[in-house]
Amino acid sequence: MKSKGNMPLYIGGMEWERLFFGHASIDFSKPAFQRWEDAIEEAAAIQSIFSWDPKNPRTEMSRKLYDGVRERLREKYQENLALYCAIGTALDWHHGIDGFFRVGRYVVAIDLTTNKGKKTKGPDIVMVLAQDVMGAGFDRLCQKIANQFNIWVTWEEDTYRPKR
Repeated sequence: MKSKGNMPLYIGGMEWERLFFGHASIDFSKPAFQRWEDAIEEAAAIQSIFSWDPKNPRTEMSRKLYDGVRERLREKYQENLALYCAIGTALDWHHGIDGFFRVGRYVVAIDLTTNKGKKTKGPDIVMVLAQDVMGAGFDRLCQKIANQFNIWVTWEEDTYRPKR
């Protein structure tokens, strides 16, 4: 990997995972398959093995994204935002999800890639290093993630509001 200052000129997918979460999937053995819902819950439960705090992401890049999404959320949901690492878990290996944001019961799954043309079924958001985090697409990325939560919680509030 060649670099210019603090930022690499080119990095591959594993380096991107390390840059964002501090780990790469090849650092872990492939786990057994789990259903998506079970894999989400297990990944959330084992954050300590990653030395990861979902409310205080430890890398500069993950913190930047977390803060960007948080400031675009409706104010009353900002405190509930969490960013979970799923690198090396069943969620990563079997569902293509490297991490996820969560507000209450709502999840926005993300996949980290350096491949702009990557096609995937698993994640809600595919984050391409150069265009989404390093470049002009950063604001759009944060807004897209926040909008998912803002839409879901607004729908839930409107749907389950007691009738007068």
